[in-house]
Amino acid sequence: MRRQKTVNRLLLHILLFVLLFGSMSCPVSAASKTYTYYGSHLTGSNKELYKKLKKSWYKGKTDPIYAENTSSSLSAAGMWVLNDYPQYFWCNTYKSGYLGHYRRFTLVTWKKAIKKKSSFSKRLNKVVRVLKQRSSGRSEAETAVIIHDWICKNCSYVTSDYDQSAYGVLMKKKAVCAGYARCFKLLCDKLGLKCICVNAYLNGVPHLMNYIEVEGEWYLVDCTNDDNPSLTDPLRTYCLAGSDSTGAHLKSSCGVYLPVLSEEDYPLPDRDNVITAAAQSAEPADPEDNMAVPQFCYTQAS
Repeated sequence: MRRQKTVNRLLLHILLFVLLFGSMSCPVSAASKTYTYYGSHLTGSNKELYKKLKKSWYKGKTDPIYAENTSSSLSAAGMWVLNDYPQYFWCNTYKSGYLGHYRRFTLVTWKKAIKKKSSFSKRLNKVVRVLKQRSSGRSEAETAVIIHDWICKNCSYVTSDYDQSAYGVLMKKKAVCAGYARCFKLLCDKLGLKCICVNAYLNGVPHLMNYIEVEGEWYLVDCTNDDNPSLTDPLRTYCLAGSDSTGAHLKSSCGVYLPVLSEEDYPLPDRDNVITAAAQSAEPADPEDNMAVPQFCYTQAS
């Protein structure tokens, strides 16, 4: 009996040692979290439909999903999911129609896209590691600019397969506005920034852009229109832009109230594409994989 107590006491000491010193030597980093702005602002039947679409589309299912047509904003339900979860790159688009008093949603996927999850994840993790290294110790604003500039430098505005997804940017380096915006949102999620995709109209044409929260204020980011192929470095006209500078961008709420933008632009000293000395002397891009990011540094205006 005494021997058993001794063994139990010894096991308890070993367990305490592992719990205390094991956790000290192997810190666990916080996992990135998807910022689901649309999902968190839905209620009732809209929230339930959102959950159904999310669960089905995550698995790449193309079976129709039906919901009672209770409001005119219901047609935007597919956008709620795709805007919150840009990592669902296999979702090309969706079709919405009527069946009596019900609305029908049918996912349209890229052929065999669901099988490309693994290669996409590897590429995404590689890019995130680089961006985390570049943004280490940087402010939220600097991190946002690093992501913005990386996308503009590593993608071209070209229509192709996956052009409306983050896959188009990360894997094919070709995308249209939806691909730019969804990739920006995805990378912001991975680096801990609050960012949303916003449907809009630009000069009367449907457009997708981003809103991002920096230091308690919301700003507009439009990588698509800052990516000028005739320039070596991207513009920053629409990088952390305030409502007074959004020009012809007309937001479309998709049935959800959007954050109010700051009236003024965030004070970027190089907003007019004045490249700092640090950026000019940045390491050259890898010819096989343009992973280089300008290592600029600036002081915030007081």
